[in-house]
This record gives sequence, C-alpha cells and structure tokens, in this order.
Amino acid sequence: MQQIKRLRKRIEDFFYDHDVLRTSGEYIWMFFGATLSAFLLAYGYKAFSAPTIEGVETHAFVTSGASGVSQILVKIVELCGVDTSIKIGETTTLFYLLQSGFYVIVNIPILLLAFFKIGKKFTIFSVINVLMYFVIANILPDGVTNIFYSNGDTFGFAESYLPRALFAGICTGLSTSVALVFNHSAGGIDCVSVMVQKKTPGKSIGKIALSINAVIITIYTILNMIHFNGGFNSSKPVSEWDLSSVTLSLYTLVYCYTGSVVVDAVFAREKKVQLQIITDVEELPDVLIAYFPHSCTIVRGKGAYTKKDKLVIYTVLSSFEQKKALKIIHETDPKAFVTLTRVSQVFGRFFIKPRG
Repeated sequence: MQQIKRLRKRIEDFFYDHDVLRTSGEYIWMFFGATLSAFLLAYGYKAFSAPTIEGVETHAFVTSGASGVSQILVKIVELCGVDTSIKIGETTTLFYLLQSGFYVIVNIPILLLAFFKIGKKFTIFSVINVLMYFVIANILPDGVTNIFYSNGDTFGFAESYLPRALFAGICTGLSTSVALVFNHSAGGIDCVSVMVQKKTPGKSIGKIALSINAVIITIYTILNMIHFNGGFNSSKPVSEWDLSSVTLSLYTLVYCYTGSVVVDAVFAREKKVQLQIITDVEELPDVLIAYFPHSCTIVRGKGAYTKKDKLVIYTVLSSFEQKKALKIIHETDPKAFVTLTRVSQVFGRFFIKPRG
C-alpha cells in the first residue's frame, strides 16, 4: 500500500513539473468524462425513454431540456397549419428537419451565455458532450439497448412506464452528474441550471433543472392535447379530448424527478459540511488555511476534565474537501476531536473554485 502511495506521489510530482503534459492529461481526462456522460444519456434514451423493439418505436416519454423546447416550437408550427410529415429528400421529413434545426437554434444562445458567464473550457467540453451524444446514439446497436425486451418484449417491460421512467431518470441523472464532476455539462438546460445556481447558491442544480423541465413538459403537453384534438378551431368539447398524452407527461415528470434526485445525491461540489475541531495545536488553523481556500473561526476554550486550554475551530468546507481535511487534521494533531455536520445552506462569502 505504501508503495502505491509513493508511486502516486511521484506521478503527481512529475505532472506538476511538466505543465504541457499536465494540461494534456487534464483535457484527455475531461474528454473521457464527456464520452462517458454522453454514453449514459444515449443509453438511457434508447433503452428506456424511447426504445425501439423489432424496428417499432414504443410509446416515448416527452423529452425535456433543449430538445423539449424544440418540440414545443415544432408543435406551434403544426398548430399554425403546417404539415410536418412532408418528406424532405428520401429519408428525412420536415418534422425531423424542424426539430433538429430548432434544437441547434435553442442551444446556440445557451452555449454563448455559458461561454461568457461560466468559462471557455466548460463550454467547449459541453459542446463535445453534445456531439458525442449524437454519435453514440446513432451507432449504439439495438441489440445492446434491447436486453430488457427479450423476444419482442415478452415480459411487457415496454408498457411498464414507471420502471422505464425510473431507469431513464437514473441514467440521465448519472449522465449529468458525470459531466458536472468533470467540470462541464451535457448542454441545454444543464448549462442554464449551472448559471442559475451560480446566481442563487442556496439552490441545488437538480432542483433547478427539475423546475425548468416541469414548465417545458407542461407547455408541450397542453399544445400536444390541442393539436391532437383538432387544433385551436376544434369544436370538440374538452370532456371528449384524448388525454393519453397527459399520462406519458406525468411519467416524464417522474423520470425528470428521479434524474434530479440522482444529481443532488451524487454531485458533491455544492454540498457543504461544517467541521468543529477541538485541539491543543495552535498551528492547526494556519495549516487549514494553507490547504483550503476557506477561513475559519477560533474560540478559546478549556477542557472540563483536564482543565487545559483548547482551541475550538469552526470551518465550512465543500463535501469533496472533507476527506482531505480530516486527513490533514489527523496528521497535524492525532489527538484532535472532530465533529462533522451537514450544512443545507451557506449565506455569505464561501469560495468555490470557478468552472473553467
């Protein structure tokens, strides 16, 4: 074990002394994260959100995010009387042309805002993530995604909307979490959620994304019901409308909620912990400040049993800094008494490393 630690330290020192190799390794690592995130999203979509069984697409959930916004725009075009089933060329219809075009149009301002408000590296790898998603989604074979639908869906999993919604939400949540851990996003609403969270640090990214997606799904469901039941000029009473689209929309909300829960559970960047440290070592506060970009508060105390003077140190750290902090505290003062408390919100100046 000690040999592994020494080898790891030597590798870290080597990359620290070689800027070009360190930067190249960081970019390769982020590209791997973007690819993994894109694969999880593509697999969740093809296996659970909109599976194709023996060449036939089953009932698909309403898409959310930027894709959901593009669906809304296409639906508005259809309500204006445009027939989107018209073929453009041999294989493409006007529907897919409009949806893909609107998807690009919606993403352009979002990514431009991310470029200026969040960072260049964040935006570049978000674009790479989106591109990798389209590549993987098109090359991922049905034999891999249809393992849950053996022999033409013998077990009826395609019609089991709740399990599909849960599994789709888990895949989407893991995709978003992986992208955020690797310091970028899966594009679309994820970028918006990060920007909103930057302005309102007390809110989690998962809940922000869920709120935005709920609005998108609601608008699309209303427009889809109007279109399916004869458009704005329909004389059919509301009581006779086909409400089947509402059912899929409700399951889509379950899928979005599951994804937001996974993001908030996995992604630790925005989570905070408070450490209360009781120690005899006067230098411990300086050591903590040297290792972490956070200050701390010192209270003078006295041990009830020993009657010796003590330092009571209060500090708040991000969850991903917790393990390193406990290790440093133990190395500086093996006898330190430490308690750890989860913090729901922090108000004031708390430093979080900016996204690149």
